[in-house]
Order: sequence, then C-alpha cells, then structure tokens
Amino acid sequence: MSADAAAHDAAWGALGGAVRQLLAAPLRVLPGRLRGTLDESEAYDCVPQLLAAHSIHGAGMGGGSGWGDASVLRDTTRLFLRIVPSLTYVSPLARAARARVNPKRPLGLLAGAEAAEAAAVAAMWPPLPARPPPHQRKIRVGLVSGLFREHAVGAMALSLVEGLPKDRFQVALLQLPTRVDALSQRLARAATTALALPVNLTQARRRVESLQLDVLLLPDTLDPLAYFLAYSRLAPVQCAFWVRGTSLAMPWSVDYHVTSALFGAAHPTAAEHFSEQLVQLDGLAWIGGRRNPPPRPAGPPMHEFDGHHFYDDKHLYLSISSLRVHPDYDSMVARLLAADPAAELVIVDDDSEGVQQDIWREQLLQRFHRSLGRARAKRIRLFPQTNSSVILQLIRIADVVLDPFPLGNAIATHDAFSLATPVVTLPSRQRPGAQYAAGMYRAMGLAHHVPATVREYVARAVRLANDTAFRHAQMTEISRARAAIQRGSEGAAMDEWSRFLTTVTRPFQPSFEELDDAQRRRQQARQH
Repeated sequence: MSADAAAHDAAWGALGGAVRQLLAAPLRVLPGRLRGTLDESEAYDCVPQLLAAHSIHGAGMGGGSGWGDASVLRDTTRLFLRIVPSLTYVSPLARAARARVNPKRPLGLLAGAEAAEAAAVAAMWPPLPARPPPHQRKIRVGLVSGLFREHAVGAMALSLVEGLPKDRFQVALLQLPTRVDALSQRLARAATTALALPVNLTQARRRVESLQLDVLLLPDTLDPLAYFLAYSRLAPVQCAFWVRGTSLAMPWSVDYHVTSALFGAAHPTAAEHFSEQLVQLDGLAWIGGRRNPPPRPAGPPMHEFDGHHFYDDKHLYLSISSLRVHPDYDSMVARLLAADPAAELVIVDDDSEGVQQDIWREQLLQRFHRSLGRARAKRIRLFPQTNSSVILQLIRIADVVLDPFPLGNAIATHDAFSLATPVVTLPSRQRPGAQYAAGMYRAMGLAHHVPATVREYVARAVRLANDTAFRHAQMTEISRARAAIQRGSEGAAMDEWSRFLTTVTRPFQPSFEELDDAQRRRQQARQH
C-alpha cells in the first residue's frame, strides 16, 4: 500500500472515529431548549458546515480500501438526525398509505423490520396484465436529482423517463438547479411533468408532496439538497438506484436499492453494504440504453484538444472518471507507466465543476508527483470536464480505455463499446452492484475479457496498447457482440422496472384510491 493510500485510509478511519465521538458526546444545551438541536431555519445558518459534513457522504462513496465504510455512513446520518431531527419529515400521504397497509407499524419498512416480507415481495414480480384494471389509476413515479443533464445520472434517468409504459405510469422529473443542455431538455420533454425544485429544503419538500407520488426514485445524492431530501419520507415507497453503488444508510426513508445481478450484486457479502433491501434485476437495468451516444466522429481523428497534442509514437490510455481518484489507483498507474515507456495516461474529469475542479486537479497532481515521481507524473494529463463530443474523440484515438476503481464509469464504458474500443476493468476492486463495465462484458458474453488482479489489469492494458493484432481482434469481438448491451437496456429492462414498480406499490393501491376519492369529495364540497 502506498503512503498516500495509507494516509487516505488513516484519515477515513479518523473521520469515522470523530463522527462516532460526536455521537457519543452529550449535545450542548442551547438557550431556551431542552436539548441541543436545530430546526431547519437555524440549520441554514450553518450551510458551510452542513456542506462540509455532506462531503463525508461523498467521501464514503469512494472511501476505504474499496467499497467504503458503511458504518461511517450510518453514523453520519445519525449525527445529522441528532442535530436536525426534523430532517425525518413524513408527508401525510405517505403516513396514511403506510398506516393502511400496516396499522401497527405505520412507518415500518418493507425492507427493515419486515425483511422476510420484503424478500417475498421482491421475489413475486408476477407478469403484468396488458392494461391495468379500470379502477386503478396510473402509478406516479418521481425522480429527483441535480444531474439531469449530460451526465451519467441524466443518461440513467433517460431510460426510465422514456421507457416506462405511458399507459401505466406518470413520471415526474424533479430537477435541482443545474445547467441546461440537450439531454436535460430531452428529459423534460419526455416526462409527464417537470418541476424545478427551489434551493430550500422545506419548500422543495412541499413541491414534491404536491405531486402525491406513489414512488420516489433517488438516483444520486451528490447535491446536498438531494441528500437531505432523501432523509424525508415523501412517498409511500422510496428507492435508491445508481448512487454509485453505495447505500444511502437511511433505513427509515429508503426501502430498496435497485441494481443488477450482472453488476456483481450477487456477491455473497453485497447485502452487508446496504441498509436497503437489495433488488437484483436480471438485465442491465439502467445503463442508459436510450441515450444514443453522439454520432461517430467524422473525418480523420483529432490529435489536439485544448492545447494538448497526442502523437502516434505514444500509447494513449484514457480514464474517464472523477478527479477524486482513490490512492489505491496510484500503484496501478505506477506499474503501467513502468511497463510501457511509451504510455501516456489521460484522466478526464466527468464530475467536478468550477473551483472544485481546480482544487481536486491541483491535489491530484501533487499526489502523483509524490507517489510516482516527477518524471512519471509528467506522462499524466488531467482534462477538465468537457462535452460528450470531445470525449468521443478522445475514445476514438485512445489505444485502450481504463475503467477506474473502486468507482467505475458506466456511461464512458457504454460509449467506448459503441466505438468498439476495448475497456480494461477490475471488478474485484469495485463494489458489488457497481461493476458496470464487467456487467456489460458479461451481457455480451465476453467475460473472458475481464482480468482478476491488478497485475492482470496492467498486463492486459499494456498488451492492448502495444499489440495491434490483439487489439483489433478484441475490437472485432466487441463490435459483433455490443448489440446485446442495447437490447438489455431497452425492452427487457423496462419490463423488469415495470414489474418492480407495480409490485412494490401494489400494497398501497387501495390507499391511493381512497385518498384520491377523499380529495375529490373535498373539492366537490368546496364547490357547493
């Protein structure tokens, strides 16, 4: 283990210890209060501290020696609840619906105290009728995120928003502030309704409540407002999916975590890392099949981007990831640069923005200088976040795409396979349920392309970059098999999602209908 990796793990351990220490310490009594808690308006006076604390959750998504420390995430959520108890708000609709299903435990979770019942529900998934019975209204599904744009989360959401059958589902897109691009506009057009959420927790909750959702889907919590919204129970059923394969550690508000068996969710220890009921779909589930990659770049390949020149006598290794690269990755990079003197590594940031990007870039460069030495560090180029067309051009000229670990990149892998570019991945160092590149190889019937160790990862990457005949043979295999990814991302995946959403909301359906009837009677009474 490198010194940086050891320091990272030591810092993560210290962070966990500090959180647990805060939980154990008595809360300071505030004037006029019995206990040292804050209401939400007071919490907003501490926004910088809340945002800093939210980074604990972000660190946990890539932390530890591979899968992150679930206990630290659980303790962090407990700490937030202790400071701001009102985060666990429950909407009247959710309370009433769950009380009808389980009067003794109106907010009891299908995926907690009733684990056996949850397992039975997840195993049911009977075939759906061609059309719902006349007395059942469409299921109202909401998705909330600040990344409904040209981003992995936006691509994942697009499959659901466009793919769920319109005769059974109404889909609401709940958009946190973000930039507008072609993908965000396409998402808004495809949704039944698209609402912009205000940057205020109380007001955002009211807007979500106004939709009277049956199920709320949480594809990410990278935005602090999305993270704190997840603490609340705003729909009778709430599900996490995507969120980089990590648990939200909120068993009181999040019932299920939806992933795919192809992504390693069948690992014997996978369930230990989730506070939610782990639901394994059979297909690729949500890798963004309806988001067609940009057209294959026309004309001769570009070899200059933003002042960076790439020459034919070098071997280009491309990694599309966050700049928050785990220190464990450094040892692999050192081996690769030593094994291939002509290697140049390009890391493209697909996550950070603005000043955050500059900070992470500078820290990463300093770390590479320490861990690799100045000469080798000069062979690494860090690209800022860019548009998908430039990424496609980089994939086109790359000799090989490296899937990073412990956090892989599903959309970059999908785009690389669309150009038949080989991707080297290492699922043994990625979280169960988040092994996206390996899952796509499995779907294509090319599991033999997946290495098992860091040594094999480096050897395969170097051979692909140096052995032209071998690389072309691998590209031909991918080109012939890649249609399986598209097939697995469209009809079959939507059938699975439809069955899942119908099954988990079915117990609450009578409650929805009675509440709708009650609402209609109130409206009629007001009119008279």
